[in-house]
Amino acid sequence: MMSCFNSYFGIDSDVNIPAALLDDYLLLTDPFNEDVYGYIVGYSAAVPSYRSAIERIKKENNNEILTLIMASPNPEGRIYAIEAISSGNLDKIRNNKIYSNILSQLVELRISIQAAAGCIVYSMKIDSLKKIDDAMRYVQF
Repeated sequence: MMSCFNSYFGIDSDVNIPAALLDDYLLLTDPFNEDVYGYIVGYSAAVPSYRSAIERIKKENNNEILTLIMASPNPEGRIYAIEAISSGNLDKIRNNKIYSNILSQLVELRISIQAAAGCIVYSMKIDSLKKIDDAMRYVQF
């Protein structure tokens, strides 16, 4: 399935995923895993497992892995990767040909994500770059 998404987004899937990050990578790319996009979620103020995974991957400073996640079939994983690559500011990646292409194609897919800020979970359809910006702002306190 991943190779289909990589072809759709026009990216090379020949990226070495270090063994220490493989579980995190699989968590963020598997479309059947469910988590929300956010920092702290629910009454217990839990950190989503996706947040922990993306933070470990960010420490590697490997944008190739993040690009694969950005183009994966997992909607929330995509937003985490976009945030990691752009540092929460889409203007930083809009002029990059590869990222711009992926962002345009993601918007065309019009897939919903779950974003959370504390106890409030919000479902939003990602149908514009503004919605991606909104999601990244929404989860900030």
